Amino acid sequence: MNEERKPAEDTASQPGTSPTPPNSSVPQNTNQVTDSSQPQYQPFQTPHQGTSTPGPQPMNHIPQYNMAQSSPIKPKERTITLKLPVFIIMIAAIIVALIVGIVAGISMSSIAVNEANTRAATSEADRKKIADAYDQVMSQIEQESQQAQQEQQQSAKSEAVTVTGGRWKGDTTGTGYGEGVVTVRNDGDKPLSIITVTVAKLDAGGKVTGETYPQMQSALQPGQSADIEFMIGPDEQNVTHAQATAISYASDKNGTGFTQYNVYNAPKIAVK
Repeated sequence: MNEERKPAEDTASQPGTSPTPPNSSVPQNTNQVTDSSQPQYQPFQTPHQGTSTPGPQPMNHIPQYNMAQSSPIKPKERTITLKLPVFIIMIAAIIVALIVGIVAGISMSSIAVNEANTRAATSEADRKKIADAYDQVMSQIEQESQQAQQEQQQSAKSEAVTVTGGRWKGDTTGTGYGEGVVTVRNDGDKPLSIITVTVAKLDAGGKVTGETYPQMQSALQPGQSADIEFMIGPDEQNVTHAQATAISYASDKNGTGFTQYNVYNAPKIAVK
């Protein structure tokens, strides 16, 4: 018995090995009984020099799984369920949004209509202003026309003296001074005094070379005609015609209330 235990003691004394405690119930040989349900793996061994590298060691046991018995994985189904208060709130929000949209549309339409009415009123006001301005201008033109007619009538009334003709008498005194007359008539309704006629001296081209102002001192009764004499000097040889261009007179015998006006288209008197 002592010889059989000796090798075990020698093995325990070798370096690199773990001693087996005495009285251990675990067997110390290499033929250990293992659980056959667990896979056994061979540890990787470093090959010794000069030897070939062994291939992977086969597994003694590979666990088998029964795929048929495993149930398939089904996706989880999610169902969204709205509670009644939430549904009512959503419906109310939609109705409120519709009402707000309708009110906004009506407001925008009202604004557009108001703007159109304002523009129409402005246009109507502008047209009325233009019409009023036109009426005012036409009224002013009519007033001016009436005033002009009144002035013409007043002027016609004031032009009581009319030039009816004239003639050239020549040098009647032998002094070299030529003598002519302008015939006038009182077309007014009262006597006129201090009647003065402006007589223009014209050359052959009709250009005025000078003027003379003959005057009648006596009163001219309504409807009466008279000759007013004028003279042209001997040094005015270029004068070929004489023509009355203006008349002035006093409306009373005292020589007050003078009236003067121009005479147009009076007859020309040839000077010989």
